[in-house]
Amino acid sequence: MSTTLLERFKKNVETKKGESEFLDASIEFLDDIEREIKEGIDAGKVLTKEEKKELSEFYDYFTKTYLNDNSCFELDLYSHYDEEPPVLQLMEEMFDDALLIERDAYIDFMPDDERTRADDLVEKLLKIDGDLSVNLVFGDECVFSFYVDKDDPNFSACRTADCRSGDMPDSEANLLYACGKMFHDHGILIVSQVDAIDGTFTMFAIECDDGETYTGIPKEKLKKIVTMFNGEEPDTDEKLTDADAFLDCGMQKTEAEVDAELEELSGKGMPEGELPED
Repeated sequence: MSTTLLERFKKNVETKKGESEFLDASIEFLDDIEREIKEGIDAGKVLTKEEKKELSEFYDYFTKTYLNDNSCFELDLYSHYDEEPPVLQLMEEMFDDALLIERDAYIDFMPDDERTRADDLVEKLLKIDGDLSVNLVFGDECVFSFYVDKDDPNFSACRTADCRSGDMPDSEANLLYACGKMFHDHGILIVSQVDAIDGTFTMFAIECDDGETYTGIPKEKLKKIVTMFNGEEPDTDEKLTDADAFLDCGMQKTEAEVDAELEELSGKGMPEGELPED
């Protein structure tokens, strides 16, 4: 059974961690991967689903483990290449291309009822003043991030129900895809309104858990989500707010409201001599 890219890295390179040759071994490993990928591209090879997963697995592990804390290793690696290691850039381009293919296919074959729900939400989001920064989240993973620049000359803010992916600019296709996937796969959409003057953010979030409707996430819960992804509490230029400040939607209960309801129920208790019904 062949070993994966990550397994090869851990076995042949990571075992040298803490030693002087770890940097050189990592550079040699990254360069070898880049050569293998480029040779495959030149030969017209199409990556299988398993190979894409293997690249993604290595990319996520390597960047999160070694390239997120300005360590001496990270600085030395970037100094060697004078930029982000080329193979990581190549992987990012491949991931982006694959995501765009998936996005366009999803839009073009979206069932009518899903398309209607997604279009309706897109229209509401586009009515928000200013540019938008959007993140699509599933569980503890942000799977899609993009920016909606309303000053872009290609931006139209106008679609028809039968408008296909190739008939709309990327920003609108991204938004339609994100809204559709939030409904279809029961995700969270975190949206930031960007102030055109000072660049500050006003952030809110919505969530779908039934495939058809969305509810606003209370700002207290949103703060925890943002802190989880950033590893620290939101910056001072990020103002968190409830979604109903921007959208006409129901709001999820806050922790305080849930606690109050539980306290009320426990205070009432069960009448003496009665058993709860099945």
